Amino acid sequence: MKSTIKPLVALFLSAAAILWSAAAARAEFVLNASCSSQIAEAFGREALEAFMQESGVKVKVHVFSSEVCIDRLKNGFSNLAGSTIRISKSDRDAGLIEIPMCKDPMAVITHPSSKVKNLTHNQVREVFSAHMTNWKAYGGDDLPIMLIIPSKKTGAYQNFMRTVMGPFEIKDELTASASFTAVVGVKHIPGSVSFIANSIARQHKEVSVLNLDGLYPNDTGYPFHQIFYLVIKGDPDPMMKQVINYMNSDKAKQRMIERGMTPIIQ
Repeated sequence: MKSTIKPLVALFLSAAAILWSAAAARAEFVLNASCSSQIAEAFGREALEAFMQESGVKVKVHVFSSEVCIDRLKNGFSNLAGSTIRISKSDRDAGLIEIPMCKDPMAVITHPSSKVKNLTHNQVREVFSAHMTNWKAYGGDDLPIMLIIPSKKTGAYQNFMRTVMGPFEIKDELTASASFTAVVGVKHIPGSVSFIANSIARQHKEVSVLNLDGLYPNDTGYPFHQIFYLVIKGDPDPMMKQVINYMNSDKAKQRMIERGMTPIIQ
């Protein structure tokens, strides 16, 4: 009997040690998320904090431009990335996978001192290419137009060029290193104008969101949008599946809708 008990006890202790090690590894796991400035400010921090509370997984959010977020994921500094630009073919070949989360209108914002509420698409191009330099040209006050432009590496810049500017080059007088910094500038500088995700603009009542060609960003038919992507490396492991499932939950989708975004994740 004794010779049987000892192996059983050893087997039990070994199994317990394995289970304890797995639990400890899970408890110590840190989900490092590199998140674009727009996504972080729109809803990313809230979503990941809610995921952390529900799952018990520790989450650290690092905010950079979309390009930097993708690079950090490729080089192993992050477990996932939140990006407002699509990954390249070379990134896909390297094993990166993008998951569209939601669609967000892109808003043109001004300091209220401009007194301008409406612009046409062509006028927006005139403003950001610096062909017009005073708000009085559009029925506003006699006030110089101050262009505050997110860095060329940001998704905001690349999406605005793609969806709004077409062949026109964007000029700038002040460059914001992060997309959200442009909003801060517009809040404080008279005559200033910039562009940002509408989900962010609507959180800041100190700036004016312009009507473009008769439509506001949340109106049906508004033409200027960007897609927010969740980007992972390789097929999702159980933890990434948990993140994706949370972002696809009714609770997460409701948060997107409340911010004026349209969920598209499936």
